[in-house]
Amino acid sequence: MTPQQRQALAELVKAGDIEQARELCAAMGWEWLDLSGSDLAEADLRGADLTWTHLYGANLRGANLGGANLHDAALTGADLSWANLTCSYLRGADLAGSDFTGANLSGSDLAGVDLRGANLTRADLTGVDLRGADLSGAKLNGAILFKVKLDGANLTGANLTG
Repeated sequence: MTPQQRQALAELVKAGDIEQARELCAAMGWEWLDLSGSDLAEADLRGADLTWTHLYGANLRGANLGGANLHDAALTGADLSWANLTCSYLRGADLAGSDFTGANLSGSDLAGVDLRGANLTRADLTGVDLRGADLSGAKLNGAILFKVKLDGANLTGANLTG
């Protein structure tokens, strides 16, 4: 995929036309929506279906992803700082090394996700399902962990101070 094609897809997504972006990808023979490295800062993606979307290193800083479906999405190294992800579905997502500083993930389903080395400093994780998640090496300084489900989660080397 050329940078121009990726930018065109990102513009469609920012405009709220995710279905057209998926159709364009299918017409080109691509199996998934690839928005890796795209600038989607402050985008309104409430309730969006981003299943299987590649968002490696994408800028989603301050984006509204409330109620979004990010099942099996690839967000390694993405910037989701100060984003709204309330009640989002992220099972199977790869979130390793992503930045969730100050993000609101309250009520979201992150069971079994890969959050190795992720930055969750000051993130609101109220009521989040993190059962079986890999949080090894994650930064959770000052995070709100009220009613979080952590059964079977790997917290080896995680920083929970503050």
